[in-house]
Formats: sequence, C-alpha cells, structure tokens
Amino acid sequence: MTLTLSGHGPAPTLISPECDSPGCSMAGDQYTMVRCRTCGAWFCPRHVASAEAVTLVRTVALELGGLSYYQGSCVPCQQARRQNQH
Repeated sequence: MTLTLSGHGPAPTLISPECDSPGCSMAGDQYTMVRCRTCGAWFCPRHVASAEAVTLVRTVALELGGLSYYQGSCVPCQQARRQNQH
C-alpha cells in the first residue's frame, strides 16, 4: 500500500492498496478498494461480502485530514462470523 502525506498546504492524501485476497493482484485507490472492518485488510470488489453494507469513512486525525475510504466486510470474515453464529 502506498500512503502519501503532505504537511504543507491542502495537498490530497492518496492511498493505493492492493487486494489482500490470496492470488489476487488487483490494486486501486481508497475509492475502488474496501477495507475490512474486522481484519483491517484491503479487498477489491470481488472479495468483499456483497450482502453487507459498505460505508464511507472520513478520518478526523490531523495528519490524515481529508482522507476517506470505504469500509465493509471481506468474504472470509463474513463467513467466519456466520459460522460463529450457528
């Protein structure tokens, strides 16, 4: 993952994560990839649990001011949660 921060002026913060699903080489930015709210890994749309809502998260930390990204659940975490409920 690339994280570019600038402490001078209103330069945008850019993150470019790669999908953490084994065998997937998809990469994107914080608007095309989803960060799993359970494990914290990044996933492309093919490896995000489609049955769960994806929400937009906006950071308030000064060093990451203006950063926003999508958060949801990855397929493995969703499956583990379903197994634990039964």
